[in-house]
Amino acid sequence: MNTGLDGFRILPFRAWWPVGFGAVAGLLLRLVFSGTSGNPYGAMMGSFILGAPVLVSVVTVYLAERAARRTWGYYFVAPFVANVLFVVGTQAPGAATRYPMHNVVGMRADEARTLLARDDVRLLTVQADHGPAGVVLKESGFDADGTYGPGSQIVLLVGGGN
Repeated sequence: MNTGLDGFRILPFRAWWPVGFGAVAGLLLRLVFSGTSGNPYGAMMGSFILGAPVLVSVVTVYLAERAARRTWGYYFVAPFVANVLFVVGTQAPGAATRYPMHNVVGMRADEARTLLARDDVRLLTVQADHGPAGVVLKESGFDADGTYGPGSQIVLLVGGGN
């Protein structure tokens, strides 16, 4: 029986397969953290942002070590490549239906509405009793990752000129 350094049976795969398994571990973790902004298990939680790259790296290095000893260069490059694949994989779904947040604070309200207008996005304008007339004072309604898309409701607080 062919065993690795720790005495356990060596896994039968090539040198770069651990990179793929690390990326898949990250994608599975992303499925767990698929909650919306402000809810438990949101993708912008610190535990996901800090923990996911660590988990991807640990899985990659652990599986690589099960097969054989690697070089220090492999231990730096393989987790990096696995994390890049993980990030690229999480960006693919839904990328076409999400729009980046635009900073419209300080713009005229009509220009801001034109810039933010999208299909299935609701834009509300709330009149404030302070600030320059017709100028956006505050914007809200974007997801924690700074995007918005179909079903979003963007609220613009516009100055009233008093």
